[in-house]
Amino acid sequence: MNPVTDGRPDARPNVREEALGLGDLTSDFDFNQPPRPPILLSPHPEPGPASEPPGGETQAPPDVINGTVTSLGQASATLNATVNPNGAAISDCHFDYGTSMSYESSQPCSSLPGSGMGPVQVSAAVTGLSANTSYHFRIVATNIGGTSYATDQTFTTLPDPPTVSFVSPSAGPESGGSTVTISGAHLSEATAVKFGASDAVAFTAASDSSVTAVAPPGNGDVDVTVTTAGGTSPSVPADSFSYVPPPTITKASPGGGSVGGGTTVTITGTNFTRAMAVQFGSSSSASFTVKSATLTTAVAPGREAGVVDISVVTPGGSSVASSSDRFVFRPTVSGLSPDSASSAGGTPVTITGSGFALAAGATVFRFGSKKATGVHCSSTTTCSASAPAHAAGNVQVRGIVNRAESASKAADEFSYN
Repeated sequence: MNPVTDGRPDARPNVREEALGLGDLTSDFDFNQPPRPPILLSPHPEPGPASEPPGGETQAPPDVINGTVTSLGQASATLNATVNPNGAAISDCHFDYGTSMSYESSQPCSSLPGSGMGPVQVSAAVTGLSANTSYHFRIVATNIGGTSYATDQTFTTLPDPPTVSFVSPSAGPESGGSTVTISGAHLSEATAVKFGASDAVAFTAASDSSVTAVAPPGNGDVDVTVTTAGGTSPSVPADSFSYVPPPTITKASPGGGSVGGGTTVTITGTNFTRAMAVQFGSSSSASFTVKSATLTTAVAPGREAGVVDISVVTPGGSSVASSSDRFVFRPTVSGLSPDSASSAGGTPVTITGSGFALAAGATVFRFGSKKATGVHCSSTTTCSASAPAHAAGNVQVRGIVNRAESASKAADEFSYN
């Protein structure tokens, strides 16, 4: 190589001659020196910062922040977040989600947030979730500056909604106060129990399938519903509860019968439809039949002699006692021995029948209008007494116990002579 021209037709500028201290190329450079060993360069760049684009500025990746979860249900939810593109178009925007931080699924954002310089709201609706289950999620967004991942966040789907399949009792008084057992499913987390539009006075979730509640005052037929975080039980025929007005009795016929029972009594009044029992004092009727809301027949039970009130019992309560519902259980006189005596009186007479009281003075016998003396009852069916003095003629012997008097019949006739 010609050091003067370096192989070029034009003369090489003599920079060294013009720059003092650099030396003279033709006299100072050794063209016969051996070559230096080669330097091998890596085909891959060494670690370090990325090269800057023209202009000397690096594009920032998106800023991403998880938001709240809305429209939460048993099997679906809407995931929300904000994405700031930082001035570069977002090429990918999606939500990772799953039951762990491995995020088994993903869902694209409903729309891309563009390329602006401010935060943009994004969302995605996810379905096919399991009820009452915890899920993880995060927003992920990408621009030319890179991909950003939000901090993990969790949510829990709603539990299965409650259902009511049975209420017992299914009716109660209009004044409220009935303790009602509500059966169904998914009831253990109950937050409210309603009878129609009214809140229960109190309630206790006994298990996932049972709640007990105290009915508030009300009227008519209502649905009993249970509310949990999963929703409110749907109204179905099985959850119906009826508020029942109390019954009343205006007449009982006949008004009395034997202490042995068996008398069929016709009871008239109101609100008998749901009758659960008919009581004669403290004794239940042998049987009863509801003919209509205003008519019931009942067979009187056997019980001690006396006057009692008949009551009809319904879910609305018991009828209030009045003079219209009185029934007399009468003792009976079925035999006299002897059945005749001197009008002077004093003849011992054995009286047989039923319903006699054993206590001294508890049973009284009258021969016509005269009261017998020396009454002694050895059983409820046998007593002895001294016939009182009486004018000649036939009289009825009547037994009286607890203000209840035996009915007259042929067997209780006594003759004075």
